[in-house]
Amino acid sequence: MSNGLNLAKIYINSSYGLSKFIRDLKYNKKNAAKTIGLILLILFSLSGMFGMYLYFNIKMYDLLKTINQQGAVITLAVVSASILTLMFGILTVIANYFYNQEGDIILALPIKKMDLLFAKFINAYIIELIVTLVFMGVGVGVYGIKSGEGILFYIVSIIATIFIPLIPLSICYFLIIPLMRYGNLTKKKDLFMILGGLLGVLIAVVYQLLVNKFANTNAGPEELIKSLMRENGLIDIVGRIYYPSIWISNGILKYKSLSGNLYLLAFVLLSILVVYLLLLSTSNLYYSSVIGSSEITKKNREIKTEELDRVFKKRRPLSSLFSREMKLMNREPVYFLNGPFVVLLLPLILVIMFTVNKQSFGQIDSLINGSKNIKYMLLISTGLMMFVGSTTSITSTCISREGSGIYVLKSLPIRPVDLIKAKFIHGAFFGFVASIIVGVLLLYLNVPFYIIFLSFVIGNLYLFVIYLVGIILELNWPKLVWDNPQKPMKQNVNAVFIIFINFALIGINYLITKNISQTILILAFFIIPIILLLCAYIYLNKNIERLYNRL
Repeated sequence: MSNGLNLAKIYINSSYGLSKFIRDLKYNKKNAAKTIGLILLILFSLSGMFGMYLYFNIKMYDLLKTINQQGAVITLAVVSASILTLMFGILTVIANYFYNQEGDIILALPIKKMDLLFAKFINAYIIELIVTLVFMGVGVGVYGIKSGEGILFYIVSIIATIFIPLIPLSICYFLIIPLMRYGNLTKKKDLFMILGGLLGVLIAVVYQLLVNKFANTNAGPEELIKSLMRENGLIDIVGRIYYPSIWISNGILKYKSLSGNLYLLAFVLLSILVVYLLLLSTSNLYYSSVIGSSEITKKNREIKTEELDRVFKKRRPLSSLFSREMKLMNREPVYFLNGPFVVLLLPLILVIMFTVNKQSFGQIDSLINGSKNIKYMLLISTGLMMFVGSTTSITSTCISREGSGIYVLKSLPIRPVDLIKAKFIHGAFFGFVASIIVGVLLLYLNVPFYIIFLSFVIGNLYLFVIYLVGIILELNWPKLVWDNPQKPMKQNVNAVFIIFINFALIGINYLITKNISQTILILAFFIIPIILLLCAYIYLNKNIERLYNRL
């Protein structure tokens, strides 16, 4: 397995850029500081979710302790980590199939098929382990601190946590590899990536429905806990769904006894056995599925004149460039799923939340019907349109997505102004679409039409500002060097900055709404984005040639 471990290091460096980060720490402090800043921003953005999960575990421990069943906190953490590994593992395995692909050089090396699959498994395992560490860390931390456990408890918990993702991730590979091999889906990667993304959304929607259904139960906490803990209680229920969770829980909770050590040993051996069976039984299938994945088939047919006329026709430069932007964005699954698709996804999530949690309609009706709440309705409506329209990251990644192709564009007789206009119109188009979708949602919630109209105009003025600022950031600090399409979208600091700028603008609007009257508020909501828009436009118009030529 030494060759497999060495190959895994290559994949990990390619996926996570660890070697580059270590090199930047030594020789390029500025890039290292950017990477650290991005990581901190991501952690800050997830802090709210982490806090909610921590609070849930603390309350759950306190409630379970009253009936001497606080150990179920560990079981819940194990089940949560295992289910999430199974959910995200499918998407991770699919992504590792298509991006960070082996290529002819690695496949030509004298590497065993088992080592090849092992390296891919380790690469996917890293991200699943991080998720598991978060969920298990909270559950173990709450139980350990409140129960006054010693250092040995945490050591045993860490050992168990390391092995938790192995079985769910192996199940993902058992499902995906035969599908890729016999379905020949590696040659239809764009379609499969989009379908995989839709599957992930469907899983998230089902999960949201189940969580809301569970949260809206009429039983009180004590009744709920008693019903789960009687005879075949929570642990037995969880055991029927995922039996290894019982072994892990008993191994952690009974770490001082022989039975606890045997439970932990049994789980470790089972995890290793499942991984070994995966490598033994599917290595040949995996190799067969990737050996010709980069090949394409040629259709020998004569191109008709009508087809040539549709492809080659005279158009204005701006129209051609805009069409190019649309096609490039929608053709690449990673760009589509993280860009235009978000415009549909976020309103869908809001609709599901309002539909499932119908009690929230009472609060919304009271907000809408209150005459004093008009300015807050305008603030919320405008903020929703700004948020949905800015999360597409279209303009804040517009130059980075070109990659090395930007030098081909620079060699063509295209004016920089026309190219930047096309990129701006591309972002503005989906901003309009996002605003219309949010407007329909607000109309469904019985928000007055004039509020929706004002929000539409004001929201798009702010979105124009955000799009121009995104282009300015891209012209100054593009991420042109990347080896897979995920990096310019998911590892781009500019896209993160734009989201925080959007939140800052919404926060400023809230302060204005709170401190001035309704009449002046509407005027201020128009004046502020217009001033910002003029400033951004003047800067971009003055420096566009210089910034473009410097790329």
